[in-house]
Amino acid sequence: MKLSGLTVDSTTLLLAMAVDALNIANWMQSRDGRHNTNRPKRISKLLLAKKDNNDVQGFRDAVDFEIARERILRNAKEVEHNGD
Repeated sequence: MKLSGLTVDSTTLLLAMAVDALNIANWMQSRDGRHNTNRPKRISKLLLAKKDNNDVQGFRDAVDFEIARERILRNAKEVEHNGD
């Protein structure tokens, strides 16, 4: 799931989509649905929302890249060692 960028598992996503379909069906039968107002928010859309990932970094050369790589790996090992 992490490789595809999803933050929830497929079962949770399918359940959210089912709830969204039921919400839309109920809404369509209401006065709001007939007048196309107050449409319910989709839960699945909230679950699939992409987080802003602004931590992109460029490097001047391979040495700078290797230094940053070592720092990232060292931080990951510390987090893993601390049990988080």
